[in-house]
Amino acid sequence: MTDHTPAPFAFRAAYTESTIIVYYHCDTQIAHAAVQAQTLNIPTFKPGRHTWIKPSFRSALRLYRSDWAREQNLEHVIALHITREGWEEAIKWDHLRLSGETPYVRCRWDPELEIGGESLPFKFVQITLTPGAVEQGLNRWIVEIKDVTEVMKEIGELVDAGKLDEATALLPQEGPYEFLDETLGP
Repeated sequence: MTDHTPAPFAFRAAYTESTIIVYYHCDTQIAHAAVQAQTLNIPTFKPGRHTWIKPSFRSALRLYRSDWAREQNLEHVIALHITREGWEEAIKWDHLRLSGETPYVRCRWDPELEIGGESLPFKFVQITLTPGAVEQGLNRWIVEIKDVTEVMKEIGELVDAGKLDEATALLPQEGPYEFLDETLGP
């Protein structure tokens, strides 16, 4: 069997040749309007605050703050299918921020967890987009928006019931992300 464990600071994601899926927690109004309009450029979305996106469904599962998408104002999870070029542009903006050239994006690396809470041997990345990054980047990168709340809640119910194998079977297939721009990779 091949070891698919990525190097430290690499991350796992569901992606195609042209898109990567990132997850965003939000309220019902934002989720419904975003899915219908296929953009975050909607009246209920407030681009004046920071927006956190995560490419790992497992990292989206770290929902101790939203109780498996059951907490008020965080009761939905939407999957944003964005361009890989846009995703990598966001990571480049983080590098520029570190050099003092722009405040747009901040990458945060945390340990990835198994569905039962055990640590995995790699990290996940969460990207915080400032309002300028949402306006100048995220909205133009979006290709498709899907609501994945029901599967998130189903996984949460299975985890709560101790049915970890069944919960794990519902996770999307994710693999080590291979950067288009090799200078960004580990």
